[in-house]
Amino acid sequence: MDSERPIPWKKRFDLQVSESITGGRLVFVVKDPITLQYFSLSEQEFDLLTSLNGQLTPNEAYRQFDSEESFEDFDRQLKEFVKKLVSQNLVVSTLPGYGQLVARRATAKNSGPAKLLARLNIITIRWRGMDPQHFLKWLDGWIGWIFRPSMLVLGLIFLFVAIVMASLRTSQVGLNSFDFSPIFTVQNIPVIIISMMLVKILHEMAHGLACVHHGGECHELGVLLVAFFPLLYCDTTDSWRQNRWQRAQVAGAGIFVELMIASVCCLLWVASSPGILNLVFLNLTLICSINTLFVNGNPLLRYDGYYILSDLCDYPNLGPESRQMAGSWIRRVIFGQSTDGDATISASRLPLAVYGFASSLYRVLVLVMIVWAVHQFLKQYGLEELTFLIVAPMLMSLIVSILSLLVRRFRSLKGGVSPAQTIRATLGVFTTIAVLAILILIPLPRSTNAPFILEPGKCRPVYVTVPGRLTAPFLTTKELLSREMKTGDFIVSLVNDDLELSLSQSEAQVRERATHLSNLEKFRSSSKVANSTIPTIRSSLKAAADRLDTERLQQKRLRIVSPADGIFFPPRNTPATQSMERGVQTWSGCPLDKENDGAWLQEQTILGWVGNPEDLRVIAFVPQAEMELIRKGNSVRIVSSSNPGEVCSGKVSEIGAEVVREIPRELIHNQYLIVEPRDGTYAPVETLYRVSIEVESGNPGALYSTGIVKIDGLKMSISGRLLRLLRQTFAWSAS
Repeated sequence: MDSERPIPWKKRFDLQVSESITGGRLVFVVKDPITLQYFSLSEQEFDLLTSLNGQLTPNEAYRQFDSEESFEDFDRQLKEFVKKLVSQNLVVSTLPGYGQLVARRATAKNSGPAKLLARLNIITIRWRGMDPQHFLKWLDGWIGWIFRPSMLVLGLIFLFVAIVMASLRTSQVGLNSFDFSPIFTVQNIPVIIISMMLVKILHEMAHGLACVHHGGECHELGVLLVAFFPLLYCDTTDSWRQNRWQRAQVAGAGIFVELMIASVCCLLWVASSPGILNLVFLNLTLICSINTLFVNGNPLLRYDGYYILSDLCDYPNLGPESRQMAGSWIRRVIFGQSTDGDATISASRLPLAVYGFASSLYRVLVLVMIVWAVHQFLKQYGLEELTFLIVAPMLMSLIVSILSLLVRRFRSLKGGVSPAQTIRATLGVFTTIAVLAILILIPLPRSTNAPFILEPGKCRPVYVTVPGRLTAPFLTTKELLSREMKTGDFIVSLVNDDLELSLSQSEAQVRERATHLSNLEKFRSSSKVANSTIPTIRSSLKAAADRLDTERLQQKRLRIVSPADGIFFPPRNTPATQSMERGVQTWSGCPLDKENDGAWLQEQTILGWVGNPEDLRVIAFVPQAEMELIRKGNSVRIVSSSNPGEVCSGKVSEIGAEVVREIPRELIHNQYLIVEPRDGTYAPVETLYRVSIEVESGNPGALYSTGIVKIDGLKMSISGRLLRLLRQTFAWSAS
């Protein structure tokens, strides 16, 4: 432009301007009251905007701002700045006919192909909804006191009380006892959707109310469809006219409201009886707390938590600046390069670089979780192989981007750098590759945690071989507990009235047939009939005698003795039932308990075990995915729930080959495993195998104690673990 010709633009008189301190420097926030757009200008840029009055010439501007640059550079920058102001509609032209030109542009934008293209934008559809400014202004007059610091403290106390009550409730009942399935019935899904819509409306209204309370304006509360997924939004852009503490309060208002809703629903859940409303309260508690803290409150995602951190740290562009800082550290550490911007890197700004690394890694994690979710969805329809079509381009893109980065860096070293810098960059790259290779390829210790139960192992069982009735006197379980036993020591005698009657009948039959045979033999020589009948009677006598011997052996087995030398261990407790078999008393607890006097003991009933403590075996229930890492002889650390302060040691002695079909009730009672009813028993939800562990030192507790074992598995590198995780997650079956 001509240096003496006036610049034909002047500042709009209706612009609203406010000052703000951002990044430690003064900035001016300019609001367009017509489009409700906001623009941030530095102090020098705002002074230049104010100077535009339609009469200012480039020479006058150059002298006014006392620029150290040449006039040509200043003039070029001035043209760019005026062009930006025109595009932002912050200035109006002093030339005639400009109003008609603006009107024609607006008409063309809102009609014809431009309007059609805007309507065809199906990725993002925005419905502006209502203007809540007057309502929020009225509401602030009534409840504006909630923004006082004292109310924040009271809210945090209320949240703490809800957390304590929820912890007490879950510790008493246990999370496994909650059945969430009734809440997802067809009849209740609309209730949940409406509840969540109301929560999100309150969330967005809280943002707007906070903005209005601090002097801002809020003119939009609507719905944004992103890829047909509805999201509520509240336009609080006017908060940029406020200081950073007020902006942080605006950004955090929605989180605070959801946490208060979660606290109220949590207390209602604790106080209410089981039912649909109880489940709705629990559902809202979980969503308004977990979703708020890990999604909205997560500073690594560009949601409320990000803007709160950005305002508190006074970094308006926290994301881009942190990633740029992280890149500068990488260039300096690996390539030995530094740019003009890198000169500001210092230890005080290290947290900014750390945030840049963390946010970048979290993006990768979110991407992996999205791929996993897609894979799980496709797996339901047998299309999991299609996941490869998503994973392969992503991996190729990652490899290409890394290689292109290295190529660009080495090309930048060709010009204007010394050989020493080239050698430094090459060494840095190879050192980084070597360190990463060591970190991901070196085998690292790996352990597997699994629940266990202490079972008899090599101990000899004491069991009923012939059913009978328990009749006093007998040695009770308490009397036998931990008693030193010798082989053949008496334990208990049972009474079987049916067997006694059958034995008497068999003895009578033997006597009768023996007498009959003796009489026949007397007439053997004189009677052909007697001679022919003798073989039949002799055979019948032998059968009766064999039956008598068997019944006498069964009678002898009613007297139960110790099968080996060792200590007597009690059997597993059996819960009491109301059933009656054959009209006789059944037993509960341990069979030899005093209360079971007169109870009927069936065949194969375990009365106890005899052995030594070293004969006991720890039986761990290991998931199928971990079995490939376990070998015989692997070291094991054992922690019993009955004695958590003592850590016992042992080794794997046997690895089961059959899938576990039934879980011991002790593990179910202590909630170590999730089970489901199946064929009259409780089977594990996941595929488990039994691993037998021999205890080498320490006392793992009493028989049938439970706890956790940590089995030292095969060493595995980080890369091996990642490949194993991918193989397990994306388990494609070969067809």
